[in-house]
Amino acid sequence: MDKDFFVKNKKKIIIVIVILALALIGFSLVNSTYSLFYHEETASNAESYSTGLLSIVASSKGETISLNNTLPISDTDGINTTPYTFTIKNIGNLDYKFNVKLLSTSSSDTTIDPQYIKIKIDDGNVTTLSSLTNSIIKSDITLAAGESIDISIRVWLSSNTPNSQIGKVFNSKIVTDGQAVYTSTNNEIPAAETLRKLGLTVDTSKTPVFSKTSEEDGTNGIYAAEDDFGTSYYFRGAVENNYVYFAGFYWRIIRINGDGTIRMIYAGTSAHENGYDDSSTKDTIIGTSAYNDNNGDNTYVGYMYGTSGSSTYNETHSNTNDSTIKAYIDTWYENNLISYEQYIADAIYCNDRSVTSGTGIGTTRTNYAGDTRLSYDLTLPNPTFKCTNANDKFTKNTTLGNGKLTNPIGLITADEVVYAGGWTSKMNASYYLYTRYHYWTMTPDFYWGGYASVGRVDYDGHLDHSDVDYADGSARPVVSLNSDAISGGRGTMTDPFVVG
Repeated sequence: MDKDFFVKNKKKIIIVIVILALALIGFSLVNSTYSLFYHEETASNAESYSTGLLSIVASSKGETISLNNTLPISDTDGINTTPYTFTIKNIGNLDYKFNVKLLSTSSSDTTIDPQYIKIKIDDGNVTTLSSLTNSIIKSDITLAAGESIDISIRVWLSSNTPNSQIGKVFNSKIVTDGQAVYTSTNNEIPAAETLRKLGLTVDTSKTPVFSKTSEEDGTNGIYAAEDDFGTSYYFRGAVENNYVYFAGFYWRIIRINGDGTIRMIYAGTSAHENGYDDSSTKDTIIGTSAYNDNNGDNTYVGYMYGTSGSSTYNETHSNTNDSTIKAYIDTWYENNLISYEQYIADAIYCNDRSVTSGTGIGTTRTNYAGDTRLSYDLTLPNPTFKCTNANDKFTKNTTLGNGKLTNPIGLITADEVVYAGGWTSKMNASYYLYTRYHYWTMTPDFYWGGYASVGRVDYDGHLDHSDVDYADGSARPVVSLNSDAISGGRGTMTDPFVVG
């Protein structure tokens, strides 16, 4: 059996085209007596290729092709030869529509002319290899998840094969190519459809307790919460099914946004297991940067900011100037992701500057909403994926939000950290966001005593805050993929979801 596997992106994200070598068929004309030699390589075990969404397995079933006559034969004799029968089975969780092809693997100058190679598939008509369209021997087969199909093929040499073909050979392999067939129910929400396409399911056995870390409440899975588009599904705890390989880097999925797009955080040039201590390599961050080089005004809690010393909230928090961290990750984006933009979705990155005390103006002591709803002294913290103010919804276009982003990239929010399993003043070294580094969120915390502060994930995994001019804060960019961008993989560290 040919051991090569070929993968091709056939439609949007998703699905990979799986091509499985089922048999190697060889014909050789060696002398004037037209002796015909048949060779087949077989394997005792079926081979399979898994995409994480779909698997196709093929194996020999029954006898191999038997050619009793050493000469080219008539069609009557050809259709009475013993066929080679193989099984294709859909062992994935999606329907699969595909074609079966018979592809030549011989070099063109030594290959028997395909007009002399006769074939018969199942109970179909006799035809020649040269008359096939795109080498397809059986087309538009649809297998539901769990179904299988047997296909029989007979191949022989035409009785009118001329002496000019003596010494030539025909080697071929049987392959499949196709795509997943997605059927959405009328009521299926976008995030649920994306989750299903990825072969993932929601955990309904436990309910996260946000006053505890995921390590404390024992939650490790996918859970639901509302965002600005509807239901979002987020990953929490020491999950092992949210790895993505994209643009030469590894990422971890934070959540499926309510519109079905896939939000993920940078995780390094290598795939790292949960609990990985990154302190010696800095592989899970792109570098270090202050959030803002300046500090002494409420304006500097902004991912973009207005004018220091302004007398109004709107002037203070106008999106006029890029923060230091925004400029830093924009540069990284333009150096590393710009050529992959066809896969990247615009999304809301929330810099929630709504206030719960104070005015948010100048040097007035102010508590921002993120600090209030996630405060460590709350009996039950109240994280949210919703962004209150239109001015704080950072997007590239004005359809979704404020249209102020140069590139569709941002940072994680403190709320997303809590949903993921982090918590204030409580370490968690087991959940997927732990890196052993301080890294920024884009959630404002407070302005007090001359210092503007925003949230960060601390070195031991707990949610903390830091003055915005802290130069050693680490950057972990967040991007969102189109809902159909992922084309394969199972989301594990060794078999991550892949894009394209």
